[in-house]
Amino acid sequence: MLHGLLRVRGITQDDAHIFCTEDQIDSEIGKCIDFARSMLAAFGFTSLRVYLSTRSESKSAGTEEEWKRAEA
Repeated sequence: MLHGLLRVRGITQDDAHIFCTEDQIDSEIGKCIDFARSMLAAFGFTSLRVYLSTRSESKSAGTEEEWKRAEA
C-alpha cells in the first residue's frame, strides 16, 4: 500500500504557462509554492524541496537578454 504513495509523494510540475507582468512574478511564484505545500499537506507530508530549471544550453526560446533578466 505504501508503494502507491511513493508516486503521489513526488508532485512534479514540469510544464506551466503563467502569464503575468514582471511586477507580479514574485507573488505568482509564491502562489505556486503555496499550492504545492497544500497538496503535500493534504497527504500529511510536511517536507518540501523545490527545484527550478533554467535555460537549456541546446534549446531555449527568447533572447539572451530576456533569459538573463528572467534568471535574475
